[in-house]
Amino acid sequence: MYKYIFHPILFFVYCFFLITTISHAKTCQSSARPDWIVTPLNDSTQYYGMSSARFSGSEPHYDIKEKAKDRAIKDLSYSLSVSIQSIFEEHLSAYSDDSVKSSLMLSARLVLDGIKTKHSWADCKNHDYWVLVVIDKEQADKQVKRQQFIKQVLDRLKSDQDEIKKGVQMIAEISRQRMKRIDNYFKQLNQLSKSIDQKIEAAGEQSSKDYKKLIQQIDLLTQRLNQFQNQKDLKIQNFINKQQSFFTEMSKINGKIQSDYLLNYLNNDISNTSSDLNIQITPLKGQGSDYYEGERIMFKVTGNQVCFIKVLYVQSNGDETLLLPNVHDQNNYLKTGQPLIVGKLGELVVMPPFGQDTVTVVASKTQFLNIENQLKKAAKSQMAYVTRSLKSPAHALQTRAIGVGSPLKTNSFATDSCFIVSHNK
Repeated sequence: MYKYIFHPILFFVYCFFLITTISHAKTCQSSARPDWIVTPLNDSTQYYGMSSARFSGSEPHYDIKEKAKDRAIKDLSYSLSVSIQSIFEEHLSAYSDDSVKSSLMLSARLVLDGIKTKHSWADCKNHDYWVLVVIDKEQADKQVKRQQFIKQVLDRLKSDQDEIKKGVQMIAEISRQRMKRIDNYFKQLNQLSKSIDQKIEAAGEQSSKDYKKLIQQIDLLTQRLNQFQNQKDLKIQNFINKQQSFFTEMSKINGKIQSDYLLNYLNNDISNTSSDLNIQITPLKGQGSDYYEGERIMFKVTGNQVCFIKVLYVQSNGDETLLLPNVHDQNNYLKTGQPLIVGKLGELVVMPPFGQDTVTVVASKTQFLNIENQLKKAAKSQMAYVTRSLKSPAHALQTRAIGVGSPLKTNSFATDSCFIVSHNK
C-alpha cells in the first residue's frame, strides 16, 4: 500500500522543486534602452502618452504593467485635454483653468476608444516598467467633439468638485512622471555632449563647429532645467507649461541628432553601455581628424574581452561599406587587450565623395550570423567589400547590429563610433 502512495508524493515534490527552481532562476534581463524612452515623440497624426511604474523582484507582474499603462493613458488624456480646450472655450470660460483641464482629462479618459499600447519596456537596472500608448488624432478629436462629451465635462464642473480635485491630483502625478522623463532625457543628452567632445578632439575648426554649437545648446538647456527644478510654489499648470517648453526644445535637439549619422550612432552607443563588453574605435590620426585624397586611413579597435567585431564605414552620401570582415580578411576575432588595426594592409584610401565619414564598430560575444553569407555574395560579385546604400541615419542605426546572436540583449554586444573628414587635394 505504501509503495503506491509513495511514488505520487515523490513525483509531486520533484515537480514542486523543479518549478520553484525555474521561477527563482528567472531574472529580469533588460533589452537595450529603446529610443522612444529618451527621444521626444513628434507625430502630428497621433496623441500619445507615456509613463512608468516601479516593480520589485525579478520582473514586472501583470498589476504593475496595468498600472504603468493606466498612467500612460492618463498622460495621453491630459495631452488631449490641453489640445482641445480652446474648442470649448465659450462653454468653459467661467471656470478655473485647473478645474477645466481636470474635467476635460477625466471625460477624455472615459470616452476615448481606440487607445493602443505601441511599446513597452522593462528597465531591469532601475526597476521601472515603461509603456507608450497612442491613439489616432483624427479619431480622438471626433470622439470628444460629440455633444455628450462637453455635457459630461460641464456636469462635472457644476456638481462634482470632489472628482475635480481627484483630477487635479492626477495632473500633479502626470507632472511628476513627465519630470522623470525629462530627467532621463537630459541624462542622455549630457552623456552625448561628453561623447561628442571626446570625438572632436582632433577635428579642425570647421568640422567641429556645428558639434560645439550643439554642446553649448545642451549646456544652456541643462542650466535652465536646473533653475526650473529649484523654483518653488509654481502652480501645477505653470509647472506643466514649463515642462512642455522643455519637450519642445528637446524635440529640436532630437531633430539634429536624427539627421546626423555620427550623432545618431553616438546617442545609441550610450544606450548600449550596460554590457560588460566594452569596445572602442579610433582613427590612428585622432578623433575627427582630416584626411586628403589618396591618403591611407587606419583605425584602431580595442576591447576589454574576446569578441567578434564588424566595422562599418558610412560615407557622406550615405553609402555604407563593411570594412571588416571582408573577402580578403575574414578574421574578425578580437583578443583581450590586443589592438586590431583596420586598414593595416593599406587598402583604405581616401577618394570621392569627400566630406564627413562616420565609422562604427559592433562587437559581439558570438560570431555574427549573417557574415558568411554576406561575404559569399560579395565574392560572387567580384567585390572585396559588402556595400549598400542607406536610406537615412535611422536606417543605419536600425540595421548595424543585424547578425548579433541576441541583438536585443544589452549584455551580448557593444558599439562605438568615430568620424573622419575627407578632402580633395
